[in-house]
Amino acid sequence: MAATGNSTEQLCAGLRYLEALTDPTVPPLRHTVMEYTQLRNFTGHGAASPKQGLFFDPDSAVSLLNRLACALNRMWDDEAVHANLARAKVLPLIARRAVSRPPSSPR
Repeated sequence: MAATGNSTEQLCAGLRYLEALTDPTVPPLRHTVMEYTQLRNFTGHGAASPKQGLFFDPDSAVSLLNRLACALNRMWDDEAVHANLARAKVLPLIARRAVSRPPSSPR
């Protein structure tokens, strides 16, 4: 998924992908895409409020995590992922402080 659009659109696209996974060993998501989005909004933004009667229990998180694990397993089974990862350019992250240093003296 490209890193374009807003975070809610990206979250919904990812949740729809997880929802559409077909694997008989992995239980379905316990909530709709919109309900998980509302949970993110409620937990991430203090001014948001959850829909009346919407209840998330530990099984809600477990079903989401099981779907994520299934998606990761499928990703690693895809040979194209290995090839693309091997070709990826890795750039180091560098933290720099804005300080002035005296010029180096010759030795």
